[in-house]
Amino acid sequence: MTIPEIDKDFLRRQLPEFAGQTADYHNEKIGKIAYKEFSGYFGSFAQRDGKSNMLRLGGSAARITA
Repeated sequence: MTIPEIDKDFLRRQLPEFAGQTADYHNEKIGKIAYKEFSGYFGSFAQRDGKSNMLRLGGSAARITA
């Protein structure tokens, strides 16, 4: 099974916008649907309460340590 290559430069360029969108969502400047449309690519998902988000991290056979 081949894992697709992640465009790291694209992600780095998008991080400021992602941070801004997340702040706008938490400050209730944008709604849950607007946030979901943008944030899904980053693995961040609005929660049902409309005030928090979940970050889904993935790694193929990865181990995350402190």
